[in-house]
Amino acid sequence: MSSAKELIFEREYLRACSIEVLCAAGFTKRCPYHGEVFAHSLGLEPPYALANYKIGKGEIVLPTGVSRAEFSDVLKATADEFRGICGCRACEKYWAEE
Repeated sequence: MSSAKELIFEREYLRACSIEVLCAAGFTKRCPYHGEVFAHSLGLEPPYALANYKIGKGEIVLPTGVSRAEFSDVLKATADEFRGICGCRACEKYWAEE
């Protein structure tokens, strides 16, 4: 795999891990019908703590050269993507059309 593909894979993996942590910690929720992720809470302390716990237990394996601090930055950036999205947009669109 080329280094560019490895970097893309690494970023996608870290983002997927951060979404999993955000959902597990209650910061975001996943729509049971569409799978869309949306914001649920504002505090990042529980997701940070959960991420560190999962990394420590080996449930999240960080790629070589990626520190916990760097993963925390990914976690914050991912959380920022979902701020302002307060519900599943597909559900909101469906109910607005009814």
